Amino acid sequence: AMAGWSWQYNIAELNKNFRTYAIDMIGDAGRSQLKDANIYPRDGKELARLYISIFDSLNVEKADLIGASAGGFAATNIAIFSPERVNRLILCGPMGYTGTNLSVLQIVFTTMFPVPPLQNHAFHWAFGDAPHVKEAVREWFNLIVQGVVSRQVRPVPFTEEQLKSIDIPVLFILGSRDGLVGDPENMKYVTQIIPETELII
Repeated sequence: AMAGWSWQYNIAELNKNFRTYAIDMIGDAGRSQLKDANIYPRDGKELARLYISIFDSLNVEKADLIGASAGGFAATNIAIFSPERVNRLILCGPMGYTGTNLSVLQIVFTTMFPVPPLQNHAFHWAFGDAPHVKEAVREWFNLIVQGVVSRQVRPVPFTEEQLKSIDIPVLFILGSRDGLVGDPENMKYVTQIIPETELII
């Protein structure tokens, strides 16, 4: 998931060649405030519609999309349901491709029982032990497991038919030890389904 602030480490480099918008995930622990906490997108199509409305408000006709984790799930849905608005996709450890069901169960379990030992276990599983990573995302993670995003669209796996409909270039960037996404070898099937795919592990 992660809110717009998570791009602070990349935004300067991206801005050298692109106009970059880092948008908070709806309901995430970011800086955006919801006007109505009862109104959330209910599925991938509604999630895509929300982002297209943001495109329209920013006067963005067509864009390159970068999405990490749940942001990759959102970006993929935009490419599926509004392909005319997307040039290409860059997906970093995206949800909705592999290992997702186990990940969702782990996150749901941790939010149901937000006690420190479970939180620590879930954090280690998702992010590892690097001190700079802990410093960057621990506060955000604590808010997440307290149920901040309990109504977000769950990143259920995409169907083969949905993936076949993506006819733009897609770059997948995967970690070799990513607890959320799982074994990157399991992602190689997408290169057989999405016509123009590059996979970097």
